[in-house]
Amino acid sequence: MKNAEEGQLFHSTIGKWMKFHREARGFKQRDVGQAIGVSHQQINKYETGISRISASALFTLSSHFNWPVNTIFNEELWKKKL
Repeated sequence: MKNAEEGQLFHSTIGKWMKFHREARGFKQRDVGQAIGVSHQQINKYETGISRISASALFTLSSHFNWPVNTIFNEELWKKKL
């Protein structure tokens, strides 16, 4: 059970990172979805940790929007960089 809980925390953290960077730059979920070819509903699922985002989609987002992927697990850096 511990691995499942850790996995959920991992995906939830990535979702929070996505939402933080999206909102900080004034993007809508639709804008982010268009960058990787998914619906705004799917972006919502990524942001809430319901669905897992693939590594390639995460890389595309970080490249397309110039989001610093190295900050995914460092919430303090999120706040300092913006």
